[in-house]
Amino acid sequence: MPEAAPINRLRKPSWKDPRLLIGVLLILFSVSAVLLLLGNAERTVEAFVSTGDIVVGQKLETASMSKVKVRLDELQGAYYLAADQFPSGAVAVQMIHSGQLIPKSSVAMVDESHRKPVAVTLEQKLPAAAQVGDRVDIWVAEVDPKTGLTALPQLILPSVEIEALERAKPGLMTQDQDLVYVLVDAPRLPVLLHALTDKAKLSVVLDLAGGHR
Repeated sequence: MPEAAPINRLRKPSWKDPRLLIGVLLILFSVSAVLLLLGNAERTVEAFVSTGDIVVGQKLETASMSKVKVRLDELQGAYYLAADQFPSGAVAVQMIHSGQLIPKSSVAMVDESHRKPVAVTLEQKLPAAAQVGDRVDIWVAEVDPKTGLTALPQLILPSVEIEALERAKPGLMTQDQDLVYVLVDAPRLPVLLHALTDKAKLSVVLDLAGGHR
C-alpha cells in the first residue's frame, strides 16, 4: 500500500519571517506618506493677491484682489490673509504688481492729520513696555554696496508715533520679528521709504521723553 503524501500545514507567521517584516514596513511607509501630505495641506492658507497693478497712493479694495492658497510658513505674518480685513482708508505706499501677494509693509492708513502708517520690520525687539501711542526715534545705518561696511547710524525720524504693533510669535507659521507701524507725515515719508527700499539697517528706539499720546 503506497504511503500517504505528507500534508503541508500552514505555519503561524513569525516576526523573524522577512516577508512579514517587509509588509509591516510598507504599511508604515504608506501611513507616513499620507500623514505628510495631510500635514502639508494644513499648512496652506488663503491670502490676497492683486489682480492688477496697484500704484502708490491707490486705495486698497478687495474687489481688485483675488484669493489664492499658498504656503507661507514663517512669512505668514508679513502678508494680508483672506481672514484679515483691510483698515478703512488703507492705501498702497509701495508699488504692488499684478499677481503679487499683498505685503503688510506696502499698506498704510491715512489719519486726520494726513500722517500715514508705515510698517517697519525690526531686527531687534522693542521693549516690552512699548505700546500703541508711544513715540519712537528711527535711526538708519547705510550699507556701502562696494565694501559692505555699515556707516554710523543717523537719526532720520525723531519722535514718531506708534500706530500699531505686532509682536513676534514663536513657531513655523508665524512671524519671527516685531513689526511696528509708525505714523509719518508726507514731507518725511520719502526719507523712511527710501531707507526701507535701500535695505539700510533700521533701528527703532523708544522715545521716553516723547510720552504717550
